[in-house]
Amino acid sequence: MAAKKSSRRQSSASTKNQSTTTQSVRLFVSRRSSLLVSISVGIALMLAGLHLFSSYAATNNSNDRAHAVKAGGPGELGGFFVVQCLYDHASQDDPIVFPGQATHVPTHLHDFFGAKGINFNSTPQSLLNSSTTCKNKADTGGYWTPASMMGGTTITSKYQNEYWFDGGFSKMETIPQGMEIVAGNPHAVGPQPINQVFYYCGTGSPHRDKPYTCQHGIGSGKIIMVIVFPQCWNGLQASHNNISNMAYPTSPGHCPAGFDHVLPRLEEHVHVGLATPDNSNHNFAFSLSSGAYYTLHGDFINSWQPKELQKFITNCMNVHKNCGSTPRPNQSSKSSSSINPADTSTAGDPVDTSKTSESENN
Repeated sequence: MAAKKSSRRQSSASTKNQSTTTQSVRLFVSRRSSLLVSISVGIALMLAGLHLFSSYAATNNSNDRAHAVKAGGPGELGGFFVVQCLYDHASQDDPIVFPGQATHVPTHLHDFFGAKGINFNSTPQSLLNSSTTCKNKADTGGYWTPASMMGGTTITSKYQNEYWFDGGFSKMETIPQGMEIVAGNPHAVGPQPINQVFYYCGTGSPHRDKPYTCQHGIGSGKIIMVIVFPQCWNGLQASHNNISNMAYPTSPGHCPAGFDHVLPRLEEHVHVGLATPDNSNHNFAFSLSSGAYYTLHGDFINSWQPKELQKFITNCMNVHKNCGSTPRPNQSSKSSSSINPADTSTAGDPVDTSKTSESENN
């Protein structure tokens, strides 16, 4: 009898143990399933997040690259070089718009850089044989812009730097000898697009359609006027005034239909020497000899020494190389290879460099 009761107790305990074990297994499986579901959901959310981030990054990066080219920054592919040219003289002559006509014509005062002694009778051939104010003596091109003014008083710009970019194009031609180009609109009645003209203070400062007060320690700390030249050409009239035969790219690396010849993009960076466009009463007082600040424009005659310009197109632009500043006077082309490609500072040049030691503040 006692044995039967003991057997029953053992059977009951075994049943309870089995039940407990079954419940534990079910609980383990349930928890494991919940954990797997949680992990799966987490992975799904993470993948979705990565997809969204990737899409955003691609879009944002594309916008940044497009802005860099549009606003005058280095071209997408990296081909680049720069030449500094000192101020030469000022006059009302304009051998592109008024060739052969003396200063009594209804024009305005210009600051001239590059080829020396430019006047109304200047031609590409006469400039080719001239001396130059440019750091690279092969740059005998002619460059001029309207004079800067503060409250009606003329301000003399000490120098301008000629920046050359590939603009996102993989290959380009050299600029035809004798080509004459005007960029910007001297007759503008309002602000122009900043992919054509803009004001800024050098590296780290915004590009704007109107000059503004430069902050100490940012960029050069002085106002820089920038004129961006079109780089798409229709192949017509390879010399003389080519205004109607040039066009701006529709997007980086793309020219409009009919303008199939790609040239390097020239930008004239004129260092005005002013930290602010405001007078002592804090009123905006900056203007140009051509009119309001928004009439900014620039002229260029290609009278470079042709073989030297072609070297820059071949060795910098078409291989997408940042060649930085070109050799200083007395430097051979061999020694120039040791120049830091990112160095576009003005150190060593006969100008006041105390406020212009920058990497793209020229």
